[in-house]
Amino acid sequence: MAAVLQKPTQLVVPSFTAGDIEADDEWNAQSSWDMKVEVPAELTGYVDANILACMPPGTIIDSIRPHGSSYWSATAEIQATLEGEPRSYFVKATQNKFGKKMFRGEYESAKAIHDACPDFCPPPIAWGTYQSVPNTYFFLSGFIDMLDDLPDLGLFPQKLAEMHMKAIAPDGMYGFHVQTMTALLPQYVTKSASWEEFFTGYMRHLMMAETFAQGPLSDELNRLETVFLERIIPRLCRPLETGGRSIEPRLLHSDLWDGNAAIEAETENPIIFDPSCFYGHNEFEIGVWRCPRHKTGKPYIENYHRYFAKSNPEEDYDGRNLMYLLSFETRASACWVGRGMFRESMICLLKELEQKFPESYEEWAKARGESVCERKASTPPS
Repeated sequence: MAAVLQKPTQLVVPSFTAGDIEADDEWNAQSSWDMKVEVPAELTGYVDANILACMPPGTIIDSIRPHGSSYWSATAEIQATLEGEPRSYFVKATQNKFGKKMFRGEYESAKAIHDACPDFCPPPIAWGTYQSVPNTYFFLSGFIDMLDDLPDLGLFPQKLAEMHMKAIAPDGMYGFHVQTMTALLPQYVTKSASWEEFFTGYMRHLMMAETFAQGPLSDELNRLETVFLERIIPRLCRPLETGGRSIEPRLLHSDLWDGNAAIEAETENPIIFDPSCFYGHNEFEIGVWRCPRHKTGKPYIENYHRYFAKSNPEEDYDGRNLMYLLSFETRASACWVGRGMFRESMICLLKELEQKFPESYEEWAKARGESVCERKASTPPS
């Protein structure tokens, strides 16, 4: 087996140092950012025996070379031969304490996407631990040559809508069956039959993590977050699930900014990667497309809704889109210590939502002549 070795170097990145979290446990957001993750580049200089074992028997490794980049792991392309035919693989490796959860979550996420739309993401193969190095983890997938450009304005929204239509939670629950991670941030995935309940928990934990990342809240930000959790979420989420209206939990990539999408070089079709999935309201996915610093924008959002209609009540759509953008900005602020721009964006969005929706859900329902409903139950009826 051939191997290509490099002089060892290290990539140092911030680490989310929450206590160990089991896959089925609710995320405890009380954490700190006081450790470093060291990812030795030498991990991409050879193919560990456990990685080779995930490939078909008889595979011969021809080379391995660094490919792509990641803040949280070392990445490489593996070129191999099987029965005289070339094969290519993509591998990520890391030694951070969340590596197991990170790569298990990415594998299960990519598998769910690939099962629904096989040509929309690289095929996941395996995740596991190195045999040769303790506390070292890997994620292995098929290699796809990509062009570093934004996918087509027509094809990308259409393919995303196709995934959302095909991939509905098999148990009818919002959340996910394993812990997923965004960067080194454990994601809230506790299951619920209520989108309002799930999204409230999701945002509450993001806001807790953001406080630990960026420091104590001002009195005004504390007030704005309270208004958001107690008034804005019920006002915008409860109408989706009451008054004869309904939505279904759809598979979400959950971090689909333009840096996690590209063009497959051979076919020029859209391709997505680095998923941290959960099942949620499909409109959540495109909240980030509204972000002015990203390459996507209104045309991508409008094209998406050519294939997947806006949820009812449609008059709340813009507010929901704004609310989902807030979730991405809060998560960014929770992931990037000391970058005040994200908190500033949060504050602006919270103020805008407060101004746009001064009434409570109850006041809104009464004004429309609808019955005032309690939040949907967290477990489905037996």
